[in-house]
Amino acid sequence: MIGTLAELSCQKTIFVHSDMANEIKVRKNISSSFLSEVYGKYDNVAVISEDLAEITRGFNPRANIVTCHNLMDLKAIIK
Repeated sequence: MIGTLAELSCQKTIFVHSDMANEIKVRKNISSSFLSEVYGKYDNVAVISEDLAEITRGFNPRANIVTCHNLMDLKAIIK
């Protein structure tokens, strides 16, 4: 699905919620070369933390990686 959506001719953002390098190692359900290619086709690659940004940048250093912090504990963040 992410490969299909990457081909659309509109603004596209893909959200990355987990360490995909680890997912590849553990689950073997996607390849690093595929992620490298598709991350370059999205206008934004949105990750939930700075740590994840560094890991994701390893797939495609030219991808536009933005951080959208995950609001797990909204009350604590507001405080």
